[in-house]
Amino acid sequence: MSAVAADGQTSARALDELCGIYWYPIYAFIRRQTPSPDDAADLTQAFFTQFIERDCLANVAPEKGRFRSFLLVCLRRFLANQHRQDHAAKRGGGHKTLSLDFAFAEQRYCREPSHSITPEKIYQHDWAVALLARALRQVSDEFAARGRQQIFDTLKIYLGPDETAPAYAQAAAALGMSETAVKVAVHRLRDRYRQAIEQEAANTMEQDASLEEELHILLESLAAVK
Repeated sequence: MSAVAADGQTSARALDELCGIYWYPIYAFIRRQTPSPDDAADLTQAFFTQFIERDCLANVAPEKGRFRSFLLVCLRRFLANQHRQDHAAKRGGGHKTLSLDFAFAEQRYCREPSHSITPEKIYQHDWAVALLARALRQVSDEFAARGRQQIFDTLKIYLGPDETAPAYAQAAAALGMSETAVKVAVHRLRDRYRQAIEQEAANTMEQDASLEEELHILLESLAAVK
């Protein structure tokens, strides 16, 4: 797992980054079971504060598999041991906190599917969405670094379903390229995006875990919540 150094010690920077990317699925899981947005925000912050301060990733063993699953196990254990009054009294408390936009999170949560969807399915779905967004940002940054941001912004629509994408001629006209050149560029963009997704998934898995199985689970999670 990328957040664990070769000597088994947790890399604080990598862990902070992982939590910063994947905190929303945790919030959505808690919020599905917590009527109050403020309580859900407090519990989310408290969970990550405890997770980081206790260096929980140092306890990850190969048989524990995916970081996604490990994090959910830790969350369930945390929620089972929490009392709202104790949490409210300890909030802040001089401990390290993450800068999380809970107002945006609540707006996003309100757009989630009906409450017949289980917290577990919401968690899996939102984790997959966060992973794809992270991969897309990585590819976007690469294009920007090469001075090709306009090409990325124009062609990224072709990363979605083919039926929703405009004709290549439209992109060719916008970029001053031939349709053939656009087709080649789209093919390369799709390949790079796929590689970025695979790398992002691999970053949250143990070395011996199955990447193919993980990607299959993520795709199923996206399809299960609409």
